[in-house]
Amino acid sequence: MSQEYLALVSVGPVQEFISEARKVRDLWIGSQLLSLMTRKALEYLSPHGDGIIVPVRVRSHSEYACVPNRFIARTNLEQLQNLAGKGSSPIPEPWRQICDKARERSGVELDSDSLRLWDFQLHDLWQLMWVAIPVSDTDLQSDYSAKVQQLQQALESRKATRTFDAWVGSHAFKCSQCGKREAMGPAKRSENRKFWREVARNPAGQVRDGDSLCAVCLVKRFVAAEALGLDEPKFASTADVAVQSFKEALKARPDAGEVKRLQAAINGLLPLLGRKGIGENNIDAIPGVLLFAEELRPQSLVKEFFPWLQRNGPGFENKARELKEQAQNVQKCLGDIRETLGIEPSKYYVLFQMDGDHMGEYMSHVENVTEQRDKSKLLGELATEIPDELSGRGWRTVYSGGDDVLAMGPLEDALAVALTAARRFRQKLPGRTASAGMVITHYHNPLRKALQMLRENVEDAKEVYGRDALVTTVWLASGTAYTCGHKWDMVEQSMLPALSWMKRGLSPAFVHDVLEELDAFYHEDGTQFETQMFLDYAGRLFKRHLPPGENADTEGERFLQKLATVAYPDNVRALARSGEDVMQVFADSLRVIPFMHRERVEKGAGKRTGGE
Repeated sequence: MSQEYLALVSVGPVQEFISEARKVRDLWIGSQLLSLMTRKALEYLSPHGDGIIVPVRVRSHSEYACVPNRFIARTNLEQLQNLAGKGSSPIPEPWRQICDKARERSGVELDSDSLRLWDFQLHDLWQLMWVAIPVSDTDLQSDYSAKVQQLQQALESRKATRTFDAWVGSHAFKCSQCGKREAMGPAKRSENRKFWREVARNPAGQVRDGDSLCAVCLVKRFVAAEALGLDEPKFASTADVAVQSFKEALKARPDAGEVKRLQAAINGLLPLLGRKGIGENNIDAIPGVLLFAEELRPQSLVKEFFPWLQRNGPGFENKARELKEQAQNVQKCLGDIRETLGIEPSKYYVLFQMDGDHMGEYMSHVENVTEQRDKSKLLGELATEIPDELSGRGWRTVYSGGDDVLAMGPLEDALAVALTAARRFRQKLPGRTASAGMVITHYHNPLRKALQMLRENVEDAKEVYGRDALVTTVWLASGTAYTCGHKWDMVEQSMLPALSWMKRGLSPAFVHDVLEELDAFYHEDGTQFETQMFLDYAGRLFKRHLPPGENADTEGERFLQKLATVAYPDNVRALARSGEDVMQVFADSLRVIPFMHRERVEKGAGKRTGGE
């Protein structure tokens, strides 16, 4: 009988691969590809799953990309050596098939030099590393924790000594999406632009003006979801995410004449854009970009849907004239919906990332393999339960590993959705906490930058706010950004009630007036706060800015007291030591509330509250 080994396997790249995205679909496909390659490695080592200790697969739900990129398995040395072997690894062949299908779908024709670069960029992409130690059944029951810690230390050392193939490429310009690898096509810039304008004629990849993609990003852009055994995602672009609540509001009014006329107008416009019509009562199929009046300018439509037409060329202007009448018809329908039904789309959407606190410690502190499997099973259940909850609120999960999740959705009820995810985590793992980041951003803002902000917010929630916290950034179209952080109980007891009061009619001027005098309540070093003075002043403003007939004596007092704890939290000195301006954090917390209220879909007939 051959010696059995306990192995820790890592499949990468992870964050850099997933976040190399200009479109929502790029992000989602990247996550799905990583999950698929990890699954191939899992299935190779243990076809029936009996040798896999972590993760425990609870139920298959590939839509959520819920296969962690690291796993622990019982196996033999020969299988491990074959796992990363040049001719025996389970990853290269399915990856090659996916790449070939994507290139075929794109229709790109590559010369010999570009083909060599294509092969180089793709063949060495996946980093599969493993470490292993011999074990016995006794080790797995009595010495398992020590063995796992030994594996973790060995894997960190292995990552520090990994090898790379020699760089192949040129000093030509880089991929417009990842910014690292060389773009496919001719090396001369003018010829490369012409090359990619021709590629843009293929609507399958939604290549935009200015795109020049490397082999990896081209695969992500053109691979069909069907090639991965999936359906196409509901959100293809950030505009699709932003308009989700607006679409739901339209679907709730199927008999409204304004809604029917909008669908008819869009059905008239889509063929002119080279797209199929949506038919009747198919609001979900409307491209999100067509629900923003400013995007319906003929020149904007030509740039979006006909990127191969040069801006100053005759074809561009002819196409713009062809689209003008029907585009204005759609604009009019959107205006009628705003004025008559009182609804309009928000230009903002939300990125949300949550990560369990001290989860490495939680998973490694086990007595035996049975306890490890039990903990892994709980995470496996979370990996689908949290996305199920978010999906029910109109959100899309990019990945979910149980102790971490990345999702996006409309701005409507974003704080409540985030709180729902945190509650589910705590219910599943009593005594454990999770920290999260949220970025509320305009759909025009670069996705990669928003993802970078998101990762920084998660890190700040852990390191600056002491974990069990949410850090939120609002990134306006103007480029202005403001950030605030709170423990989860403050989100529930202060931020959500503030939104609720505004829905009940509290004027946003309340926030403006509080901000005007805010520095009067803080001492110079920011670590002392005149709570009673603040409550007296805010109380007078609160009553002044409530609508007539709204009685808020007891309930309003409780809300203002909770608001004061946000102004001067228990961890104020720790925040000050970390370099945070406590007053600025509170000011930004106040600014978030009227912004989220202003950007809601339901505004009331005849009202318009346009944001940046």
